[in-house]
Amino acid sequence: MKERFSRYLKDNKNKIQLSVGEINLIDKIGEGGNGIVYKGEIFGKTFAFKFLLSNTSGKSLKTKTERFLAEYFNIVTIEKTNFIVKYVDYDLLNLEDEEGSAIIPVIMMKEYESSLKLDESENKGQNFIKLLNFLLDAVDEIHSQGIIHRDLKPENILVKDGKYVLADFGIASYNPEIFEIRAKTVKNERIGNRLFSAPEQEIAGKDSHPTMDIYAIGQILQWFATGNTHRGTGRKRISLKIEDERMFNGVIENCLKNEPSQRFQSIADIKQYIKDSREKDIFEYMYDFNRVVRSNFPKNNWGFVHSNDLERIDSLFQTFKDNEELFDNKLWWHDGSGNIDFTLTRKGLATWKFWDSEYSIKEIWVFYDNSVFNDFILVHHNKSEPFIVEGEETFHTAIVDDEHHISYSEYQNGYAEINGKVVDLADHKVEFIERAKEDGYFFVGLTYHCILRQRNDKTVRDFIETLKAKDGNIEIEELREFQWKIRKNKLTEVMMRL
Repeated sequence: MKERFSRYLKDNKNKIQLSVGEINLIDKIGEGGNGIVYKGEIFGKTFAFKFLLSNTSGKSLKTKTERFLAEYFNIVTIEKTNFIVKYVDYDLLNLEDEEGSAIIPVIMMKEYESSLKLDESENKGQNFIKLLNFLLDAVDEIHSQGIIHRDLKPENILVKDGKYVLADFGIASYNPEIFEIRAKTVKNERIGNRLFSAPEQEIAGKDSHPTMDIYAIGQILQWFATGNTHRGTGRKRISLKIEDERMFNGVIENCLKNEPSQRFQSIADIKQYIKDSREKDIFEYMYDFNRVVRSNFPKNNWGFVHSNDLERIDSLFQTFKDNEELFDNKLWWHDGSGNIDFTLTRKGLATWKFWDSEYSIKEIWVFYDNSVFNDFILVHHNKSEPFIVEGEETFHTAIVDDEHHISYSEYQNGYAEINGKVVDLADHKVEFIERAKEDGYFFVGLTYHCILRQRNDKTVRDFIETLKAKDGNIEIEELREFQWKIRKNKLTEVMMRL
């Protein structure tokens, strides 16, 4: 059929007629066992056109045609994603020549610059990381939408403007509970490419599993880093002169296990492995904290910076909020009597929730220096306005669906009576808020900072009591003396690194 199609194009000067209009085919840009891809032009724009060309007939041809249709229909109907090739149209070419007539299915798609190529540039290491991140995000996306690709390989990763997309879902497996049109395969058909596909795909009729794509991810990364895929033992380790190279080798090693049950079972497993293997150094966390305070209060002639500018205070905590993922729950609230890690929720200008506790911030003192291990923020907050619930003042409440106030006991029980009906709070948005009954002080720091050392608790409590007694009118020398006291008690790991 390919030879016949080639003759047909030659006889028709590379022009074909589809329902969308006349197409001028320019170059052949890809070819597979049952298809061929051309770059073509219509209405002054170029696209790629994938033709199903099979020499089979009867049931076999029907299966391949159904698979081709499934590839188009299932991909265009999934939720919008940036990781998958953009299909434009499905059409039928009526081919008529001296041999008779034939109907050739066609998929029209966005044109891409090329497929994934080996990289020998100076940026190979960074491009390896970029490729890994793409594969994890893209495959995670299709798996979450009920698709197992089963034919991941460099030729099926297309590139445009430096961005990757997955292509060729011709032998993909589709979850029947999500997709009515499925890509069918015959029992004795091998699924996948021998260089990149999992060993179990050699077995005819083998059920699809996400670990097949995970194996292919390992082979693609191995190929990109070393120039060759791997089979058997003695895998050539990657050597790209990048950070965490040992961890990346571990990712590939676990992807390429011959036994599917010994591989990562999901993309989430790979991401967790990377996170666990890439545990940040404690000084990295402290440098990040230091950077946040420096970027908001760069003028620091005395070590301490005082501010009652509510917009600047708001900006500081917004920066922490925007960078929360950098701190991995290592940000802590502390008042010398208790401490807790927190996430931030903005409730208004310089009004923030630290976990469940809401504070209207009056002023702050920030201390930071180049040593980074003793940085902290001292917060002075106002007495909060109480809530009015059922005509009574209260400083704590639980709010269901941003509208209904419920009692603390209902919040604790997980069920509440709303509009005369008992509802399961698990099915609703519920926010608990506790406001400050009086003005007060607390510190913000990392769990690694001196301010959070247990041996400094009494010093912190005493200092806060002094602040209260003086109504916040503290001298710079008192602040310096305080930071020198707590500086003496460092985390053991910090002491060993100094």
